Amino acid sequence: MSVRRAGAADAAAIAALLAELGYEAAPADVERGLGALERSEALVAELDEGFASLSYEEVAQRLNDGDVTWGPYQTPREVVQDPQAQAAGCFVQTPDGEGATFPAPAGPARFPGADDGPKGPAPRLGQHTAEVLVELGYSAAEIEAMKAAGAAA
Repeated sequence: MSVRRAGAADAAAIAALLAELGYEAAPADVERGLGALERSEALVAELDEGFASLSYEEVAQRLNDGDVTWGPYQTPREVVQDPQAQAAGCFVQTPDGEGATFPAPAGPARFPGADDGPKGPAPRLGQHTAEVLVELGYSAAEIEAMKAAGAAA
């Protein structure tokens, strides 16, 4: 785990993080040097070394004990499978155009009673290209030339 991924966003959180790893730093000291700390490759390397010497459970406990806001890094596949993300409605099943569905991010705002889910699959590459180009004033011959040149799908 790296300090860049630890979620330490302010001086107090960084000071708590440092304290949990055995470094002494008051929030005021950290605040004065915050810009330097965020850019300091040496500090990041030291903190990475400190984290590497601990198990995930030890890191989690120390960060929790220090009241540091943090969360485990998840890959996109892990987030989609996360029970908390699922319970929060973070994903909707979206049609893929071939009879199946896949999870896609839900809209950030939801309104009771509103039908705000997916209405159908995304268009295929080039599905509406000719229609759009005609609306923009291109002739059929120009559109065919664009397609032949690889400038349009």
